[in-house]
Amino acid sequence: MKNKTKNAIIFAVELSVYAVLFMLFAVSHFFRISNKTANVIYIVFMLFSFGWLFSYEFFFKKYDNAVHYKMFGKHYVPTKNDKPKEKYKRQGIAGVLILWAAYLLVLALAKFTGLMTWRLFLMGACIMFMLNSIFVRKKCLLSVLFLHNKNDCCKNCGINCWDYSIFASALLFAPFMSIAAGVVNGVIITASVVMLVIWEYNFHKHPYRFYQETNKSLACKNCLKQCKYKD
Repeated sequence: MKNKTKNAIIFAVELSVYAVLFMLFAVSHFFRISNKTANVIYIVFMLFSFGWLFSYEFFFKKYDNAVHYKMFGKHYVPTKNDKPKEKYKRQGIAGVLILWAAYLLVLALAKFTGLMTWRLFLMGACIMFMLNSIFVRKKCLLSVLFLHNKNDCCKNCGINCWDYSIFASALLFAPFMSIAAGVVNGVIITASVVMLVIWEYNFHKHPYRFYQETNKSLACKNCLKQCKYKD
C-alpha cells in the first residue's frame, strides 16, 4: 500500500470517528445520562484521544506527519548543511499565541457563565481533534495564517510539539466530573507541559534537528502525504 493511501485512510478514520462522536454527544442532549455514566464517558474519551495523540510520539513514528520525534537526537541524520541559517528562525509565533489565548478565553467564558456542560465540552474536543487531523494530514492552517512554513509543511515547522499543550490547556476549563477525571486531566496537562519544555529546550539547543535542510530524516520521501515525492 502506498504511503499516500495510508495517510488518506488514517485521515478518513480519524475524521469519521470524531464526527460520529460529535453527533452522539449532540444527540445525547435528548437523553438523561447519569453523572456516573457521564464520568466514565468523559474519562474514556480523554484517555482514548490523548492516548492516540501521544502514541504517534512513542509507538507509530512512521505515521506521524507532525514529526514530533524530530526533537530527539536519535532521529537526526545530518546533511551537508549541519547548521540552520538565519532564515530558519521561527516566525508568526505571536499570532499563534494570540489565537491560543482567544481560544482559552472563549472556554473560560463558557465555564464561568455556566454554559459549559460535559456534552458541550466533548463536542468542542471532537472539533479540535478533527482540526488536528486536517492540519497534520492535509493542510495546516496555522502555517497558512501565521507561521508560513516552507510548503506549509510540518516537516518545516518549529512548534510541532505545541499541539499537546494547546489541546491539554482546554482541560483547565473542563466541567468537574469527578476526582478520577480530575486526576486524568492533571496527568494529561503535566505530560503535555513536559513535552513542550523538552521540545523548546531541544529547539534552542539543537536547531539543526528541526529542518529538512539539516536533517535527512525529514526528507519528503519519508512523509505519508507524498505531495512532493512519488513512491
